[in-house]
Amino acid sequence: MKIYKNQPISFGRINIKQNNGINFFSELICNASDNKRTKHSAEIIRTDSDSVYNISLIDTKNIKNASQSIVIKPQKKILYIDSLSSSCEDQGLGTCLHLINTIEMLENGIEKMALFSTSEAIPFHTRFGFIPNNEWLNGLGENIKIIAKDSTPELKDYSDFAKQLKSCQISLETKSVLGNRLLNEYTLSAIKLYPKNQLKKLFKYPTNMELSLNDIYKNKEKYNLLFKKYNIDYSID
Repeated sequence: MKIYKNQPISFGRINIKQNNGINFFSELICNASDNKRTKHSAEIIRTDSDSVYNISLIDTKNIKNASQSIVIKPQKKILYIDSLSSSCEDQGLGTCLHLINTIEMLENGIEKMALFSTSEAIPFHTRFGFIPNNEWLNGLGENIKIIAKDSTPELKDYSDFAKQLKSCQISLETKSVLGNRLLNEYTLSAIKLYPKNQLKKLFKYPTNMELSLNDIYKNKEKYNLLFKKYNIDYSID
């Protein structure tokens, strides 16, 4: 693709250039978190639609192990993750893709990253910092019912509140606000208790999720540690 030089605001030493008015890395290397610390290079391709980009992580054997499709809308200051997949689930490549998206948010002044998560991936996205933003009648209420049935002693406060919330006579808008907060806090606690294979079965309904630029700045130490862990030459000051 044709890339034009621009003056980036990059916090790291990654070379950032402009593509169709959007700042993108021209070269990015990350390491998987496997025993061999497999090196991957990131490749970005603009599709026929100006706002849609496909990003792939390719290892030293030229094998594509993870990919995603993102939509960037600078005018609305949003980055939407249309799809994300990884064939090497335990190597952290999904996290690498999220870190790449974080870089794109920072470099382009994007205020929010959003996605529609499958039920199995809710804990993964939550661990990275995404929070649910769903409506009560659009699956959120059903996930709250699941929390209400959790008999784990350490999660009793969440299950008790879930029981109260699902039977409480308040507006759906208020239920959605409280339900999203409960879903997020419960998931964060469950991540510390349950193994990965159990976390995947925690919920049955997908949900909209988002991560704000403000939250990234508030937790910049966390993201800088992740950049360092995966050997991505970038940091947030």
